[in-house]
Amino acid sequence: MTVVGAARRKLESPDRLVVFSDAVLAIAITLLAIELPVPDRGSRHLFLSSLNHDRDQYLAFIVSFWVVALAWRGHHRLLALVTRIDGRFEMLNFSWLLTIVLLPFAAKLLTLPGDPGRFVHACCFGFYALLEAAAYAVALVMVRHATATGAVEPDCEEEIAALEHKCIGTSVGFALSIPLFFVVSYGWVLWILAPNVIPRVAARVRLRG
Repeated sequence: MTVVGAARRKLESPDRLVVFSDAVLAIAITLLAIELPVPDRGSRHLFLSSLNHDRDQYLAFIVSFWVVALAWRGHHRLLALVTRIDGRFEMLNFSWLLTIVLLPFAAKLLTLPGDPGRFVHACCFGFYALLEAAAYAVALVMVRHATATGAVEPDCEEEIAALEHKCIGTSVGFALSIPLFFVVSYGWVLWILAPNVIPRVAARVRLRG
């Protein structure tokens, strides 16, 4: 193999992209934790009162932690199947990472103090949902681009199909919740239902077909 060929092969390897992406996700989780308020330790009453007062922030952290964790899991499963990358795949990956680094900011919007009203509440939760819908939509494009360019491991059709169904289900669930938040406050229910229901339905349809 020539020096140029070896250099090209090194550039096409997804290894460095995996390491970089993992570092970005780790930083995002760290930023989420840094924002957690410390309870008042002055007395038992103050301690419990401060925990209760900041419960929304703790809940937002737990939800966002698992959002990042599931995003990492899907990204890890995809990159494990990818044998080489190109410039377009890199740009798609950076676009996906953009949605991750904005998550700590979006999580803070979920815990605005006071009663902001339904419109502001819908905008804050809608922005959070928009980020996740975009993240999984970009991930879906990454999966299909890698497949279309023949940059995936052979005989992995089932794994690719499962990734596509998960991306579609999650993106649809978050996207549908956005207008729902302007009507009701519990649009987040779709964040849980759609990612679990749609992939299962799609898998059954695929098996029957």
